[in-house]
Amino acid sequence: MLHRVSAKKGRARLKMDFRAIWSRPASVVLLTLLAQSALWSVPSFAETEKKLVEVIYPVQGLVPYRERRPSHQMTFNFQYENFLPQGFVSPTVGTSFNQTYSEVAAPILSGSIGWKYNVSVAGLELAAFYGNGGLISVQGGDKVSLDVSKYGLKFGAYLDTIMREPYVVPYGALQLQMWNISEVNNTNKYSHTTGYALGYQVGALVQLNWVESDAALVALNESGLTNTYLDFFLQSYGAPTDAADPNLASEFNWGVGFRLEY
Repeated sequence: MLHRVSAKKGRARLKMDFRAIWSRPASVVLLTLLAQSALWSVPSFAETEKKLVEVIYPVQGLVPYRERRPSHQMTFNFQYENFLPQGFVSPTVGTSFNQTYSEVAAPILSGSIGWKYNVSVAGLELAAFYGNGGLISVQGGDKVSLDVSKYGLKFGAYLDTIMREPYVVPYGALQLQMWNISEVNNTNKYSHTTGYALGYQVGALVQLNWVESDAALVALNESGLTNTYLDFFLQSYGAPTDAADPNLASEFNWGVGFRLEY
């Protein structure tokens, strides 16, 4: 009996609700139905989150480097230099470098990888480097070959904010390097690793981005390459700190290179 009464009451209430709705103006009924359908169709937060897609738009144009300059960068350098240590005395022949090798500079190829921290006035770089080169000379039928390699750390300062776009970047660098030296002739062989000595480098970078601006934009979007440079520099080396080391000190000699900044 109780169930029947409840059912009758429910049916009566439902009839009253429908009568109340239909007794209203048509616009009110329509708004009520639209509101209810909107509430029924609202997805849950979890469903919405699953459908989110992150869109990364490529850079459409290169803004001036001074404005897009990141706080830090990775650097890669490849360099060729002439090495002419005037104070070097051949340990196997006993004559000066100029006499032994006819005043011909030894070519050295080197590479470095570094980290560059950018401040308002300059980019400060700390890089590890390695280079190798050598010469062969014939003195009175006696063949003499020299092989040298250098490795160490370099600290450089690059003035890359002088212009809005770094078409030319003056720089200076201080090196701390060790040398491996090997000299061989027909009768003698000498090999030695020196202690640390100082080196000095001054130069200028010439930017290549403007030569192929479209290619530079593609490289920035695909690999993060911000700048490509030609490197023109002068390099000198200080005397060794240990008197037992061969003297590989040199005046400033020219060199060229290629530099990438990411």
